[in-house]
Amino acid sequence: MDGAQTGLANTATATVMVTDENDNPPSFRQRLFRVAVLENQAGPLILAIPVDDEDQRGTDNWNAVFSITRGNEGGHFRVETDTHTNEGLLYIVKVLHRLRPLLLVHGFRDRRSGFGVVLVVIDSPGEHNHPPSIICTDPALQRSVTVTPLEYQSLAFKQPFTFTLPPENSGKWSLQESTGSSVVLQLAEPVPAGFYGVPLVVRSGWGVGEVQTVPVRVCECVSRAGHQECVHTLVRPRMEVEVAAIISISTLSLLLTAAVILEKPGEPKPAADVLLHYGYEGGGSPTGPLSDYSDEEEHDPLDFLDTLGPTFKHLADICTGKVERQEDG
Repeated sequence: MDGAQTGLANTATATVMVTDENDNPPSFRQRLFRVAVLENQAGPLILAIPVDDEDQRGTDNWNAVFSITRGNEGGHFRVETDTHTNEGLLYIVKVLHRLRPLLLVHGFRDRRSGFGVVLVVIDSPGEHNHPPSIICTDPALQRSVTVTPLEYQSLAFKQPFTFTLPPENSGKWSLQESTGSSVVLQLAEPVPAGFYGVPLVVRSGWGVGEVQTVPVRVCECVSRAGHQECVHTLVRPRMEVEVAAIISISTLSLLLTAAVILEKPGEPKPAADVLLHYGYEGGGSPTGPLSDYSDEEEHDPLDFLDTLGPTFKHLADICTGKVERQEDG
């Protein structure tokens, strides 16, 4: 064209698309999540962790990527992203046998966008069977126990610990000598012997914690081999008492049966031994005395007498007719 007026010219339109930049890190809606799961179960979704992201919804920049950074050394959990809600879905993949494992879960996309950290506490309620600690009722013996919480690899449940009794404490218990790693639970006033669950609030440096129950047995103690042992009261087992009662009742029944059968049929009876109708005093009655039941003995099964052992064998033989009854001359 060389700048000539008759040179050819043309125009074009350029469209510049400004896409969303990955400049907003995701943020958790809360620092702490707590979920209760049962032991010996695997597979279920136990928690959906919501996050907020200011990037354009539905884009790759908006989707967070979750990973477990600590507490999953045993491979019990996995976490994945729900692409529709941008939540972190936490699953159990191996059955839990540990007591109160703690997880640190963070979601991130790349180093430029940053990442956030959230704590997830996994509880296994109702599965902890710890033997109770012993507190003695004798003031001269032990009246306190030392409570030491378990410390986990997670930074969320590390020392120092703080210990407090909940407001509903009855005043029967007190805390002494708190060291940051343990505390002494002491009996503040006399209580009856028995088993007690003492509520105790244990919190870590992160403020993570809740009311725990410390099992305590209060009893009379004796000192043996340098430690205190409860004095056990010998109590007859309940089943043994019931069997004894049954045997006693059976014995009374046998004695009554023997007294009835050993009496001679047709023997003259005193008037007091005869059931009388009103208005016919002394005149007899169609209802005979107790001794008349001896005529019905052949209709009453008495085989159970053979099962009562040698103590009642002779009496059983008499009742079943195996031994002839001797009549008085």
